[in-house]
Amino acid sequence: MSTQTLDIVIGLAMVFLVVSLIASALNELLAAALDLRAATLENAVTSIAGSLAQKILEHPLVQTSPSSKSPSYIEPTTFANALIDEVTSSIPTSATPAIGQVRTELEKLDDPDLKKALLALLDSSHDSYETFIANVAKWFDGNMDRISGCYKRRAQFYAALFAVVVVMILNVDAIKIFDQLSAQPAYASAFAQRADSFLKSEQGGGTTAVGLPQTIASLNTYVGALPAPVGWHNGDLNNIWLKISGLLMTAIAGSLGAPFWFDALSKVANLRATGPKP
Repeated sequence: MSTQTLDIVIGLAMVFLVVSLIASALNELLAAALDLRAATLENAVTSIAGSLAQKILEHPLVQTSPSSKSPSYIEPTTFANALIDEVTSSIPTSATPAIGQVRTELEKLDDPDLKKALLALLDSSHDSYETFIANVAKWFDGNMDRISGCYKRRAQFYAALFAVVVVMILNVDAIKIFDQLSAQPAYASAFAQRADSFLKSEQGGGTTAVGLPQTIASLNTYVGALPAPVGWHNGDLNNIWLKISGLLMTAIAGSLGAPFWFDALSKVANLRATGPKP
């Protein structure tokens, strides 16, 4: 593969990466603004622990900070200890409760599904309190894996939606960019070098913006890394079907996610760095 072809491929991959990063940053901003992670966790704990969910979320083991904000993550063993502590709250806390005492308290639970699940986990613990806690932790972890999968699929949908919005607003046309990179080898080479520098600066950084100022700064950085022909100009809609095709290609590529394009761009950039074979 010639160096010029590699430059074109790198340029397109860079564009797709930046679109993915912008969409991811907007998605993170939406999740933070709506507190989606905490809401998802609260719904998950409610579905698992039923009427005890609110007490678990307010338990000192879970609320590690004085803030009243709901947590966005609970370590499985912490959940198990908080749950069993609430179940056995009537037992004196001077020592670890005996398995018989725990069983008695479980039998008093009003939630039939929770009682059935916990009694089954207790039966498989072989009369060991530590094993019982470990079983409850594994049970919670398994439920959270399923719920996290649903959250990730929903987040991917929103990221894809944001990618479409970004592509439409900025007019990031893959066909138009390909034509310019093909027609101007010097521009393609400079773009490839800039992509390599951007890749090194962002490697390992991810898109974990933690607030509005950081997210805005990230968005400005990503948009500034696009020295490609973006934005709407006169004549852009002369061939409407070609324009739709170019925008659609960029949106689909951007929806694949930043990790995918980081990996792809790294491989192509490394291939370019090796130079032609002697």
